[in-house]
Amino acid sequence: MYFPITPKPQKMRLLFSVLLSLIVWSASAQGKWVAILTEGSYYQGYKTFDSLEKCLDQVKELTREGNYITDLEYADGEWKLVYSADPQSSAQSWVMNEDFPERWLNEQKTKGYNIFRLAYGQFHWVAFARKQTFETKQLFKELHTWDEVISWLKKVWVTEPKYNIGDIAYGNGTWGVLLNYSSSEEHQVFTVSDTYPTAWMQQKFNDNYNISAIETDGEKWYVVMTRKQFQKSELATAEYDKFPSDRISQEWKKNKRITQLVYKIDPEEELLQELVNMGQKMSDKGNYSEAAFYYMQASELSPNNHSIWNNLAWALYNGGECELALSYAEKSLALKHTHFNLHTMAMILHCLDDHATALEYINKAIDTYLKENNKFDDATYYLDRAEIKFALKDKKGVLDDLKKAEAADPYNKVVTIRIEELKSKLN
Repeated sequence: MYFPITPKPQKMRLLFSVLLSLIVWSASAQGKWVAILTEGSYYQGYKTFDSLEKCLDQVKELTREGNYITDLEYADGEWKLVYSADPQSSAQSWVMNEDFPERWLNEQKTKGYNIFRLAYGQFHWVAFARKQTFETKQLFKELHTWDEVISWLKKVWVTEPKYNIGDIAYGNGTWGVLLNYSSSEEHQVFTVSDTYPTAWMQQKFNDNYNISAIETDGEKWYVVMTRKQFQKSELATAEYDKFPSDRISQEWKKNKRITQLVYKIDPEEELLQELVNMGQKMSDKGNYSEAAFYYMQASELSPNNHSIWNNLAWALYNGGECELALSYAEKSLALKHTHFNLHTMAMILHCLDDHATALEYINKAIDTYLKENNKFDDATYYLDRAEIKFALKDKKGVLDDLKKAEAADPYNKVVTIRIEELKSKLN
């Protein structure tokens, strides 16, 4: 459910403490990277971005430099953007949309652009189009199953046998499909496999086929290959746990260029991971009601994850909903005690004016932190405890914690400012 947050007057606390109890969490499932590299000697590079907005902002600059988007793939909270020089292109357009951007795609075709790439991530569809020296007839559609994709293609072939799949993208339970028209009739084949189909791809390559599209829905692999009159040398890498930057560099030196990237991860784990990532991004921006919305959805997928319950409680606390936050902090602590959720509980109780119990929890948080790390090099807990002691009218305790905070992080200007603010309140 969505939590409408009504801001309340906040207790004074260190500015950066809003992030301290937000546990950086990642899904346990390990995804797999695959890169397709095809014969080519043109300039190419790739960049990594933590948000789609930053990624698309960079596309503007790349376009001005004469570089055009080859592929875009989302994985583990990051976008991999592949760009290449293309003398046949003179302009580039792009769109991001929560729904499949069929209207935008039609608009680009009326302007004489060629649709080049479809992608999905962070709950958005993305599409790229280019103005080129030639215009290709194209069709595109959103379909709900792979069987529907093949059925649609076969219907098209009845009257237009020269259309073939040019790109496929899977997102939010649907398929985005792009068909390109070829001047010559090129035979196209497909496979659907539970495992990465290296043997099948090698067999087809031996029969003069190149990979036209490759995608995964998190459970199966979907590969489309087209027989070419003039076949190009091509490599489909093995599956990698991490982005295969070293292998890509090696192949670049052999005059091969990335034509497609794919990242496979279980769809439910991917959704859980993305909900947590979005919650963290919203918290970083101070949008705590939105952060709580994402964490609540994540908690439904992973109800035994203490980190998610803690992050939900922390987002609600920072949004001023301390009473609501309390129940989620209790759920987190019922699963496991960490210095993060002990600190979260302390600050929520402080917000609810139960300062004595808050002090008990912040003491436990500091003790737990020391056991886990052997030393205390973060001023935040000491400053928050000083704040709680101030509410309890423990002037000596406040001064002791301010000294510890200064010793823990003596060169941090934010810490210094916060110390002076608390000292001024004591006078």
